[in-house]
Amino acid sequence: MYYSTSIILAATTALLSSVAPAAADSDDVSEYCVKGCSASGDDPCGDSKGQSDTCTAVTFDDKTMFGYTNMTMPTGFLGCSKTICATACANTGETSPMVKEGDTFCFPKRADKDGMFMTQDMAKLAAVGKGCSGAHAMGEMYMVGTMHSDCMNSYAAVGVSFGTSSSSSLTTSLFMGAAGALTAMMLV
Repeated sequence: MYYSTSIILAATTALLSSVAPAAADSDDVSEYCVKGCSASGDDPCGDSKGQSDTCTAVTFDDKTMFGYTNMTMPTGFLGCSKTICATACANTGETSPMVKEGDTFCFPKRADKDGMFMTQDMAKLAAVGKGCSGAHAMGEMYMVGTMHSDCMNSYAAVGVSFGTSSSSSLTTSLFMGAAGALTAMMLV
């Protein structure tokens, strides 16, 4: 029985790691970006990809910093893929922690203090661009992620499928199928 359990565990581990999106090597990323989501559920980034499969709600202390009022606030935000960010943020330099280009918030990767911001609101929005959420205090600044390591491996250069929740349902389907097949093999 021990051998069969080991086979199931090994197969399940291999299966889950093959479906999970791989985190990008952030060395080749020059900017992260975020777009606002509408109530209609449209694809904010325009390529059916994002840093998550759904929009992320972000609560700001001062939404006017981003040009929003109560009437214009999006329902959430979506971090976009590397390709979309490279195009939308083409005119963004490394000097500012955030630049708004049209409907896109661009967060250039900075050689010093990458992922660190003077305001908690800016860190929260930048976190969405890196595929995570929240912000935490780091000295007199704020850093992306609710905890220090939250955003370390969360970014996927090609993004994940947006609006389908396909990654979690696909993982569940494949897991259940593999577990069923392995159980059937053990019974033979």
